[in-house]
Amino acid sequence: MPASGQHRVEIAELRRRAADERRRADRAAALAEAYAARSAEVPERLRLVFARAAELHYRMQARQLAAARLHETYAARIEQQQAVQPWPAPPRFMAVVAETLGVPGAAAALYDQRSHTPVLVSTSDATAQAAYDLESMAGEGPATHLMAEGRPLRAAGAELAARWPRYGPAAVKLGIRAVTAVPLQVPAARLGVLCCYDARPTAKDDIMAAAVTLAGALTPMLLRAAPAASLDALIAQPAMVP
Repeated sequence: MPASGQHRVEIAELRRRAADERRRADRAAALAEAYAARSAEVPERLRLVFARAAELHYRMQARQLAAARLHETYAARIEQQQAVQPWPAPPRFMAVVAETLGVPGAAAALYDQRSHTPVLVSTSDATAQAAYDLESMAGEGPATHLMAEGRPLRAAGAELAARWPRYGPAAVKLGIRAVTAVPLQVPAARLGVLCCYDARPTAKDDIMAAAVTLAGALTPMLLRAAPAASLDALIAQPAMVP
């Protein structure tokens, strides 16, 4: 069945956002290339400055391309779902995040930095929701650890139980054998965490870099979805940039 009018509007908006992100990515790439070219021409004392500027814009390009892919994939999932059922529940956006990272499940959370309570929690599926909820019962886990320490982390296999004696064995019972967690942040503050859950006992080699890039794209999307009244409470802690 064709998408309803409401879903057509949503799909069009997602594709508009994707196009905007791709235009921003093109501008960032052009600036990165210009800085890289200039770094070979400027005096030696300035070369590092230009090289770092090029690296910054290449990272911006990667985040913007990741955001574009998320919007495009989500639009495609809505279209596919509407073709099968007339009025299904919309697909979970975090399911697209997990698919993009190549893991079975993912959870993202923004926290009130004063009370340390979640302002917004989004998960890909029931297992990811259970894995995230498990931390509040165990008092430990990847999201808890990252919000305390601020650094990306990865744990797999026996390391899960070694690092988190209560959380690790319970996560394994959920079918989770590897976790990766990276911060959701803006330059002024660390706002939350993106957790990736995998059934394989070894974490993918490239999952950390991919998750960091995708977290940069995901953070502004989650901020748009957060309750307006909670935004002031989010910006209350210095960022810990990896």
